[in-house]
Amino acid sequence: MENSVFGKTGVNVSKLGLGLAQVGFQLGSAEYDTADKILNTALDNGINFLDTAAMYLDSESIVGKSVGHRRDEYFLATKAGTGRTTSPDSEWTYKKMKDSVENSLKDLQTDVIDLVQLHSCETHLLEQGDVIKALQDCKLEGKIKYIGYSGDNEAAMWAVKSNLFDTLLSVLPEFSSINDLTSALLIPLSFPVTRNDWPFNNPLFSFTKAFFIFSKLPNSFKTLILISFAKKLFIELT
Repeated sequence: MENSVFGKTGVNVSKLGLGLAQVGFQLGSAEYDTADKILNTALDNGINFLDTAAMYLDSESIVGKSVGHRRDEYFLATKAGTGRTTSPDSEWTYKKMKDSVENSLKDLQTDVIDLVQLHSCETHLLEQGDVIKALQDCKLEGKIKYIGYSGDNEAAMWAVKSNLFDTLLSVLPEFSSINDLTSALLIPLSFPVTRNDWPFNNPLFSFTKAFFIFSKLPNSFKTLILISFAKKLFIELT
């Protein structure tokens, strides 16, 4: 399994990671044996990046039960928050983010989480700062190592420009014009990337999960992106 440096963490992780939403949403504790096999098979085959979230139902507790005893073999990422931009601000307080981390530590059966990401909170909450400070304090307390943001569009752009996060997990933001896309491409490349093998090697095109939202891009840019991506895949596969 090929590895690459993950964001600003300086840690080498496998380029192929294991997203664990469906372990919680579709399998759950009722199908623990299947989930256990998936997790251990992934680790046995060199996948060392596990990504879960507090809101993925039983996902965190399944991870802890299944591979908690193999904790030194993987980079553990989870998320704090509701994962919904429609949640009321009362769901995004300093205390709730701190409590989320504590619950995750317990469910994941670990003393420290490598990465905790704010899960899709809106821009005004990032600007207000309490949710970020909660994770920063957890980091100072030695409960987490790195802080990330998981979300899209304006909030993802804010996270990039703030330089407060070590990683970004996002879909491609919907740009309203070529000028918006050009501005995005000019964001300093020192910002973390989760992968290094997507179009342009640019942060906003470098994600653990690659989804491309082309709806507002001109056809010429759609073609350019697809050609660049296809060439890279051809090089990798040959």
